[in-house]
Amino acid sequence: MVCDINLNCLAVNVNRYRNQGAELGYRAEWLLWSARISAIAQNPIDRDSNTVLARRARRTVTTQLTRHFGQHYLSLETLASGPRTDVGGNDGGYALLALAGGLQLDDHFSLQARLDNVLDKRYQTANGYNQPGANGYVSLR
Repeated sequence: MVCDINLNCLAVNVNRYRNQGAELGYRAEWLLWSARISAIAQNPIDRDSNTVLARRARRTVTTQLTRHFGQHYLSLETLASGPRTDVGGNDGGYALLALAGGLQLDDHFSLQARLDNVLDKRYQTANGYNQPGANGYVSLR
């Protein structure tokens, strides 16, 4: 992305990049509980300018803890993302919390509900583009 002093920007593709890193994940189940953790450590580099690619966090971690009740479940999820560079400066890292639950109605239908960004965290994944505050939805599957 190339911008002038007033932050009027034009999208520009990166000619060459390299992204080295590792992603690790673990999942465990014990009786009525299941847990999952995933972590990413990466180094996304623009090979022409030798700078970190914009809008890419070098570190992220996600977790999920779920309690099962027969055909039903309740779940607590987290996402933590490190800071990222972007046009106009650096965006700080952020952490989000989500709650989810599901109810199996019969062999073919389930009712699911989800609350995202429960703590109403203000954050941006791209400079100038605010993400939704606390929100939720219900779905019939």
